[in-house]
Amino acid sequence: MGTTVWEPIARILAASNGFSVCDPKQLLKPNPYPQAIQHKVSDLEEQRKSSSGISLVACREEIRQVALQIDRSQIQNFVKPSAGRGVDLYFTKGDREYAFDLKTNQPNRGDGAKFNRQLLDWYAYRFCQNPESQFEARIAFPFNPYEKDWWEQQGKRVSPLTPAEAWVEDKFWDFCSGEEGTWQQIENIFIELGQEENFSREFRDIFYSQDDPN
Repeated sequence: MGTTVWEPIARILAASNGFSVCDPKQLLKPNPYPQAIQHKVSDLEEQRKSSSGISLVACREEIRQVALQIDRSQIQNFVKPSAGRGVDLYFTKGDREYAFDLKTNQPNRGDGAKFNRQLLDWYAYRFCQNPESQFEARIAFPFNPYEKDWWEQQGKRVSPLTPAEAWVEDKFWDFCSGEEGTWQQIENIFIELGQEENFSREFRDIFYSQDDPN
C-alpha cells in the first residue's frame, strides 16, 4: 500500500503543511563512493550495533565532518542507489530537507540492521553532494496494527533504530500534516469509505489487474 495509498496521502498532507514535495530520486549515490566516507559509515554501523551505540544524530554529524574534508571534485557523477535503497518521500521546508522510507508495519527479524545502514548511507550520499545541507533521514511505519505499543511489539526487530529514528503512526503523520491526531482522522476516513457500496471493488481494481482470476 505504500506507493498506492500511503505515499500520496503523505504528499498531500505535507503540501498542505507548507512543505515542498520533491522528487525522491534526487538523492543519489556518489560514483565513486569516497573511501573515507565508506569507512566512516561502516565504522558507525558497527558502533550502532553495540550496546553503547551512538545516536543517528551524532552519526550524521560525524559523516558531515568527513564529507567536509574529502575532495568532492574526485566524484565523477551521482547514480541511482541500488534497488530497495532509495527514498520514498523527500520534503523540504525553508533550508531543511527530510527523507523517508516507508516500511511494512511487521518487519522481519534483522531488518533493523538493514534500515540502519540505509539511513547512514543516505546521510553519506547527501553530504557528498552538499555537506552543509540541513538533511534528516528516517524510516516510517504508517500505522500500528497491534493493541500494544508498536515498539514493545517490534522494537527488537528494528534494533538499533530508536523511536527518534523510526517514526510510527502519528509521529510520522503529525509531522506531515502539522496537526495532532492525524492518524485517527485518516482511519476515520477509511471507515467511512468502507461503508460505501463500491469501495471494496474500487480498491480491488487498484491492487489487482482486470485479468487477475483471483
